[in-house]
Amino acid sequence: MTAGAVRGGAVVAATPFTGGGNAHIGAVLLTSLGSAGFAWNQNRHPEIGGPIHWSKVLWLNLAINVFVVLPGVWWRRSTASPAARHMLGVAFGSWVARGAAEMYLVYVVRRWKMRYGISHDAVAFAVLGTMLVRDRASLDRERDAATVAFTLFTLAMYVVEIAFALRFRRITDPATGGVFFADDSPKYRGIITSTKRVVAISYPIFAAILWAARRDFPGGATRRAGRR
Repeated sequence: MTAGAVRGGAVVAATPFTGGGNAHIGAVLLTSLGSAGFAWNQNRHPEIGGPIHWSKVLWLNLAINVFVVLPGVWWRRSTASPAARHMLGVAFGSWVARGAAEMYLVYVVRRWKMRYGISHDAVAFAVLGTMLVRDRASLDRERDAATVAFTLFTLAMYVVEIAFALRFRRITDPATGGVFFADDSPKYRGIITSTKRVVAISYPIFAAILWAARRDFPGGATRRAGRR
């Protein structure tokens, strides 16, 4: 039987995201509230970045949760294998570094260029994909199943993010126009249509990953002592 915590005569299996409570759910909810607040403020004060369409708010929220929030929470609190935790830590660290650089370039010196983000996404995709393939023998099929599924979803997100950035770059240049978000202007109609389709597909998958991780926390599925 998988080692785990004993609670009231039951054994809670040690699982990929065991760490106490549903920290990942709370983190996602807080991030979503923050995204909604950001969108509200951005549309009221669009001086830097321009107004943002609701579909882009949903994509931004998903990206922040997948690229930053969940890797950070699960890297610190999970009982996944060292190889899986390493992947989560690298993913989180790359976005902490990018976030600091991007905020400075966007809001302080206003010199952010689309190619910076595209380059980071491409490198992050290559590194994370390489780690997943290289360390596959070190990953535990049971303990790391959720981590692997989340990593594959993250890789798919990178592909979409790069495609969005390349398409946006052909329409406007943030370095000169100061616009970083697509709104409901006619020139962004194609991007917005694509974004609506992507979030309609992505959010159910994201919810399924969250639900699976929720079952893995203590207090979820339990195994009676002595059962295998």
